[in-house]
Amino acid sequence: MSWFGRASFTTMWLTWRYTLSAFLVPFIFVLSGPGIGLLMQGGIGTIALALGVSLLAVAALAVATGAWMFGPARWPERVLCGLGSLPLVTLDPLYITIGIALTTVGVLVHLVGLKMRRNGHHKESNHAGSSAAATPGTATN
Repeated sequence: MSWFGRASFTTMWLTWRYTLSAFLVPFIFVLSGPGIGLLMQGGIGTIALALGVSLLAVAALAVATGAWMFGPARWPERVLCGLGSLPLVTLDPLYITIGIALTTVGVLVHLVGLKMRRNGHHKESNHAGSSAAATPGTATN
């Protein structure tokens, strides 16, 4: 069975991916005391902590499921961001540190990979251009 020209599994995956944050956020305010900040209750520090960490958790999970960060995300950064998003749900300082560290490593791996891919592609295009210009019979004296 297909909907709108897509296979059922693909449609299910896309729907799950788009609604994942709606399932994740309730766990945040149930699993820890500071999570109550998501309901705008508590002090300004509690609210800011809950919102900031929750946004990071949802963003990291979006990278893991959506395969996109500042460009196409490959498996290593997707796994690191996915693993980094899980400890952030508890809002415990130790787990926040672990989650931020894993997510940061995922972002760094992604940025280094993007730079390497861009430099590699740039060198290939320059190399191809220089070899085409250096073929015998094309240079004029």
